[in-house]
Amino acid sequence: MSSVREATPGQTLEPREARARPDARPIRPLLVLLALLASPLALSLVLAGLASIALGNVALSGWGWLWSIASIALGAALLTLASARARWAHLRRASVLGLAALALVRIALFGGDDAARLVVLDRDGALVSAARLGDRLFEERDASMVGSRFLVLTRAVPAREFPTLPALLEASYDATEHDVPHLGTPIPATLLGQQRADAFDAILVAPAAPASDVGVVFLHGFAGNFALQCVEVARVARSRGARTLCPSTRFAGDWWQGDGEAIVRASIAHLRAHGARRVVLVGLSNGGVGASRLAPRLGREIDALVLLSGVGGRAPSPRVPTLVVPTLVVQGDRDAMMSTHAVRAWARGRAHVRYVELPGTHFVLLEERARVAELLAAAFDADRWAMVSTGVEPAPRGFRIRRSTD
Repeated sequence: MSSVREATPGQTLEPREARARPDARPIRPLLVLLALLASPLALSLVLAGLASIALGNVALSGWGWLWSIASIALGAALLTLASARARWAHLRRASVLGLAALALVRIALFGGDDAARLVVLDRDGALVSAARLGDRLFEERDASMVGSRFLVLTRAVPAREFPTLPALLEASYDATEHDVPHLGTPIPATLLGQQRADAFDAILVAPAAPASDVGVVFLHGFAGNFALQCVEVARVARSRGARTLCPSTRFAGDWWQGDGEAIVRASIAHLRAHGARRVVLVGLSNGGVGASRLAPRLGREIDALVLLSGVGGRAPSPRVPTLVVPTLVVQGDRDAMMSTHAVRAWARGRAHVRYVELPGTHFVLLEERARVAELLAAAFDADRWAMVSTGVEPAPRGFRIRRSTD
């Protein structure tokens, strides 16, 4: 029997291949165009995932590994858009669904708890919303480890102590994530330029019982409000019954410019509204520069000042009235990013200043955690600052220039 089919009158036979895929050719040019448009994004995703694994390595969190693998998978899938093969379509579908599921889980689980939470406040210190969605998506550890190792590799920061930062971060994040396992980080919103007086991110850490009437405002330094540094200070404050608020300003950490002062005032107002009668303003690095510059403007809104690895402003002049407030200055003796000599000079000419110089660099907060914690505990002790609210002017005992190497 012959397998050749004959056309009936008025019928035209079409090739079998054309009938099997009648629309294959018209769609392919569109897929090629989409593939070309998506290729920069696809390559970026693949490179970002590979770079995160290469730089983060064992220091990456489990979430970091998941994000990296999912990014590589999605990037590879986007590069196959021009292919009509079913297996590549399955890969594209699976990678998109995987990323979406990962994001939804992070959004549902992260943002903080009763002990510590990430919120958005306005210029009156009132609550605007819970944590932004973008601030819930990523682990701060991963961004910090990858970013710091990249900066060390490229020698973008010339300070001689900077190469020690990745190891310090890796050793410190375990304690931070133990204390605040589901917090998130304000860094994404900061990178997107979303920190402004009308809506700024803040980390709120509740006091341990019994609560005191002391509130702590912590000002971050350059590169944004890292939860790691905030929690290092808040851990001590919490143990003394003090409530801590760590506000966010723009990436530069220049609190004395732009919306910086308004954000600080809003933070103080929030603490006052929640029972704080005395407020300690703490600044780290550029945050210390900002705190020391803003203190005279804030006047009696603050009751004590703590400057860690950073001070700013000129030496005091007898012709210019300055704020008399108990002040603790902690400085590393080998700090190459904030001149130790300049910090000594600043402290030596100030009334009510206790200057403590510890063996360490610009990262003395992490290098000498136990010693710095002792100093902060004394600063957050409600009884220690009782003289401030009574208007007594003489400096508390021990507030003098001194160097500590123990």
